Amino acid sequence: MREGSLWGVCGWRAAWNWLLGLGFGLEVSGQVIDTVPLIADLTGKAGAPWWLTGGAFGPEASIVTTAVLVAGTVTLILRGRTRGHSVEAAEVAA
Repeated sequence: MREGSLWGVCGWRAAWNWLLGLGFGLEVSGQVIDTVPLIADLTGKAGAPWWLTGGAFGPEASIVTTAVLVAGTVTLILRGRTRGHSVEAAEVAA
């Protein structure tokens, strides 16, 4: 919202996908990347609960990711708007 553009969000999402797949060897939205992880091998251990690891879909389907996203959403709601960086300000600038 501060930029008035989606490019920043697209960049964060691309970095997230790269980090999960190529960096840590994890599934990216259910797609398996068949390569040696560049940073660390964080593939799940056999027998780990699917709700904790995200199962075949990867960490995006885990309770851990859900908890982090809920905490971030609650934080943003409680903080309220940042002065001068609302949707209305972005529309006026455009």
